[in-house]
Amino acid sequence: MVKRIAKSLDSEPKHEDGSQLASEPTGTAAATAVSAVAKEVQRIIIGNYSIAAWYASPYPTEYKQGPDLYICEHCLKYMRYRRSLLTHKCEDPFPRGRLVYEDAAAALYEVDGKEHTLFCQNLCLLSKLFLDQKTIYYDIASFLFYILLVKPTAGNKSQQQQFSFAGYFSKEKASVDRNNLACILVLPPFRGQGYGQLLIELSYELTKMEGTTGGPEQPLSSQG
Repeated sequence: MVKRIAKSLDSEPKHEDGSQLASEPTGTAAATAVSAVAKEVQRIIIGNYSIAAWYASPYPTEYKQGPDLYICEHCLKYMRYRRSLLTHKCEDPFPRGRLVYEDAAAALYEVDGKEHTLFCQNLCLLSKLFLDQKTIYYDIASFLFYILLVKPTAGNKSQQQQFSFAGYFSKEKASVDRNNLACILVLPPFRGQGYGQLLIELSYELTKMEGTTGGPEQPLSSQG
């Protein structure tokens, strides 16, 4: 189980570059994670967080030379060095896709895997670090991705970034089994705050709007 992250970055342990350290899985999950990511990416730095990887992900070999992988939380491009992230500029607008839900705390954007191929491929590679049974990374044209962005709290509105990437769910555009959800992920720092439940509820609301019935893809994973 992943422990909830405190909202104050100053009160949490920090990575050597000053970013926050997210809690890691404990017990059996921890043992599995340590074994799975041996000689792989050990940690990602994304936004204000430094998060330990739980599983191995098929990133290109040249990006596994160091323990840390730096990821832009706007386009999800991955980089080997911190200086690359600091000088990186996204070419595409952010947020991308179509706004389908918004409240005081979060927003959900629908992104077409065919239209935003590179972004969705990067998303799938990132999600594999935390989902053991994730299998599709590149052939994503037949999927829609619903990106969850969390808005800054009142005390952090002065931050330059407007949103933080918190998770997503995906679904097939045309599912023979009428699945309304194929894959779901909430990053560890945002777990225990109701965002997983929000994503699940929104997947059913979208199904109702389409005038169809459906459920999540079977079989469910252990986390699912």
